[in-house]
Formats: sequence, C-alpha cells, structure tokens
Amino acid sequence: MHANQQQNNPDYLLGTINALRAQVQQINTTIATLEESIQAKPEVDRTQNMGTAVPSQGYEMLGQAFPAKDLTEAFISIFKNFAELEPTFPARFKKALTAELAKAKKPSKRGYIGATPQDLYPGNPRLWKFAQEIAPGWMLGTNESSEKKLRFIRLACKVIDLRWGKELKVSFR
Repeated sequence: MHANQQQNNPDYLLGTINALRAQVQQINTTIATLEESIQAKPEVDRTQNMGTAVPSQGYEMLGQAFPAKDLTEAFISIFKNFAELEPTFPARFKKALTAELAKAKKPSKRGYIGATPQDLYPGNPRLWKFAQEIAPGWMLGTNESSEKKLRFIRLACKVIDLRWGKELKVSFR
C-alpha cells in the first residue's frame, strides 16, 4: 500500500490516532508514576470485612465482594483495582510477566499488557477490540484462555503482594 493510500485508509488512520493517544497517556502515566515515587508509598489496607462472602461469580479482594458476569470481566476489574491501589502496578506487572515469559520454551510475540492494542496483538488488527484499558496509558489483552487469565492474576497478586486464595479469591461456577 502506498503512503497516500494508507493515509486515506480509515483503519490505518484510526490505528494511528489510537497509537498517538496511547503514547500521550503513557507519558502522563510515567509523569504521575515519577511524581508518586517521590512521595512515600501508601500501605494497602488489609483489614478484612468479615461480613462479606465471595460472590458465586466474581471475586473477593481484601474482604470486599466484586460480582462479575465472567472471568474476563473479573480479570479486567482485578487489574483496574490493582492499578488504583498501586499506580506503579501495570509497569511492575509488565516487568514480572516479561521475566516469566522469557523462561518459556516458545516465547510469545504478544505483549499482554502495554500502551496500545498494537502492543498487545502486533500485526493482528482483528484482535485489537480485545484490548481493555486498566489505567491511563495501560491496556490489557483479554483474548486469552481462562487458564492464562488465572495464571496472570496469580502473578499480579505476587507483584502487588496480595495472597492468592486469602486476600484475593476468584470464584466461577
């Protein structure tokens, strides 16, 4: 495709616009992260609300129940909550996941977490619709198996220092 034809292609233009917006968000996130790193890191409130039960479909985090219609909805919500609790979480998770994936026999080209849909699903625009924003400048790929989503949630618990099965419980029947 010639450069002029690309510029007239709506999908190309939309992808370029989204990439630029994501880059601006990433810059803003980096600035916010740097500003917050100057301040003391807040402690996570680990007090349990003993009156709350794990929903039959959803998850419980630090004693608070969060219903979800499916694992994908819970996956997105958990990562959003982690990013709210600790703004550096997405960058730290990406680093931990990259290290984990480097151990694999056949490393994936997918980014799983990144700034743009293109980072998550390089060369596959049909999958870009599965990219969900979890924090400004950070997107999470949701076109993954249930097993992989649960594995990523367990790794995320390690990154944010929550105990899987104790401070975060996920339930789907």
